[in-house]
Amino acid sequence: MVTSRTREPIEPTTSRNRTLATVERLERNRSFLLLWAGQTISTLGTTVSDLAIPTAAIFLFHAGPLQVSLLGALETLPFVGLGLLFGPIADRIRRRPILIACDLARFLVLGSIPLAAVAGLLTIYQLYVAALLTGVFNVLFAVAYQAYLPALVTRRLIMGANSRLYVSETVAGTVGPAIGGVLVQAIGAARAVAVDSASYLVSALALLLIRQPEPEPSGARPAGFRAELTEGLRFVFGNPILRRLAAGNGTFTIGWRMIEGLLLLFCYRRLHMTPAQVGILFAVLSVCLVISVLMRERVTRIVGFGRLLFLSQLITALPAFGIAASGLVGGLPLLYASIVVQGLASGIFDVAQLTLRQLITPDRLQARMNATMRTLFWGPRPLGFLLGGTLGSWLGLVPAMAVGAVICTLSAGFFFGPVFFSLQAAPEPVHEG
Repeated sequence: MVTSRTREPIEPTTSRNRTLATVERLERNRSFLLLWAGQTISTLGTTVSDLAIPTAAIFLFHAGPLQVSLLGALETLPFVGLGLLFGPIADRIRRRPILIACDLARFLVLGSIPLAAVAGLLTIYQLYVAALLTGVFNVLFAVAYQAYLPALVTRRLIMGANSRLYVSETVAGTVGPAIGGVLVQAIGAARAVAVDSASYLVSALALLLIRQPEPEPSGARPAGFRAELTEGLRFVFGNPILRRLAAGNGTFTIGWRMIEGLLLLFCYRRLHMTPAQVGILFAVLSVCLVISVLMRERVTRIVGFGRLLFLSQLITALPAFGIAASGLVGGLPLLYASIVVQGLASGIFDVAQLTLRQLITPDRLQARMNATMRTLFWGPRPLGFLLGGTLGSWLGLVPAMAVGAVICTLSAGFFFGPVFFSLQAAPEPVHEG
């Protein structure tokens, strides 16, 4: 979230005109509108596959905890450091061809699933390969996409462009799971993946229709790349706040991915939910994330910025016990209540920690800090999935999810103490250093 602390002051006499001009220019920017439409449809399709692919593994191949968790591990494995390696490549070539190639590749990879299902040739190994390849193209697309947007809109309008893209992603994340659940129940999980495959084709066509020329990239290799990368790593590990943020988020990632990898199996086999009911559950979580963003500033004024991080992380973690316990007592009411509480707290924490990272990092280190933190946050995902799947196969779903809940709760300890509690309000932004 961008606050008055992080943006340039605007003269009161011209703020309304500038706002209207921003809206007008963005809404009339054909290239941005094509990118916006393509990404909205693509995000909507992705939420369908997030439910459909593991559901296909569960119902078509009777996948157990380790097999289902392996799908998540393979899809997230490319995020372990590949973004740092692909970044320099994306800086030296045009980004739009990368984006189009990634969309077409994901169209083909995911489209092979419903085709194989119709032909009676689908295997769980194909799902594994599709998950891994999709993860690779997701990383490539994400790196090029973040660098491509500034080529379509001016720096002055990029905040408005990002806001529109975020709103679309949020709406798709809310509507998509419910649509996905209905589709999976109506036409089958494997066939439902066709929706995601088609969404990538639409995105590729939208990108092909963009006529705005992309600036000529520099063909030279960035000087001192290794030195700059090392400087970013040293900055993150040398800053006590960033170091604790990385440790806390990384720990939570392991615990939550343990639970997430088992959650669909838990819902279907332990709680006997239908795909449509699971889709609604995920939609409720997305709605709570949106509501939490609106609550953050008011809650911050009450408890203080630093304590907000600790409390919101703790409240995000504790409902994980309720999710696991719903398989023993409480059933669906306890599961929904736990998801609601977790969603409200998680959204507050995510916005607060992102804001803090941006404020305490000098402008020249922002990109390297974000790349390093993203690697540290996302890197443990495969480990969490595999650990959850292994324990789920060995101990059972509920005990394995309970272990994940313990790890999630331990992550709050990194945010306890004077390093964060001394921050009554968000710190002033650092521009040099």
